[in-house]
Formats: sequence, C-alpha cells, structure tokens
Amino acid sequence: MFDTFRKNDPEASLKALAEFESKHPALKEIPYFVGPKLGALLTAKMYDEAKKTAEQVIAKATKQENSSLLGSVSGALRSPATKSTACTSSSPVTRPRCAACS
Repeated sequence: MFDTFRKNDPEASLKALAEFESKHPALKEIPYFVGPKLGALLTAKMYDEAKKTAEQVIAKATKQENSSLLGSVSGALRSPATKSTACTSSSPVTRPRCAACS
C-alpha cells in the first residue's frame, strides 16, 4: 500500500487506503495513515473530504491528547502538496497558505 503513496497518484493511493481501511478499520486513524490520506486528498483537490477528515481526526486526537495524531494532521496540511493549491476557503483546515497569503 505504501508504494502507491510514492507514485504521486492520489486516486490510486486513496483506493489502496480505502481497501486497507475496509480490512483493518481499527487502524484507519493511526498517524502512519492519516498524513498520507490527507496529502492524497489535497493532491486530488478533494478539499471538502480533506477538511472533514482533518476535523474528525483533530477532534479525536484532542480528546485523546494524542500529539502524534495531531502532528500527522499538521504535517499533511503543511506538505508540498498543499503549497500548490489555491486558497479556496477561509477555513485553516482546507486553506493552505499560498504565495499570496503567506
């Protein structure tokens, strides 16, 4: 599954991750999978889904005081994949900083 994340094909990555999550639902929100999933969603320009996922994970991580999970979300939202996207929302979850608003 991790090979698909290296190929810069967000649709294939999301498909592989969905298949994995269906087989192992308890593992879907561990940091090793959250970051790549958010990165793939942002690269695929699936901003609404990325926002929804990030907000759910942030709420869960905050409740559990899970800094690793929060770090995965933070890293994904600051990744190079987000730097090339245009600002499409006023929400900091889905609005990566572009050159114009940095």
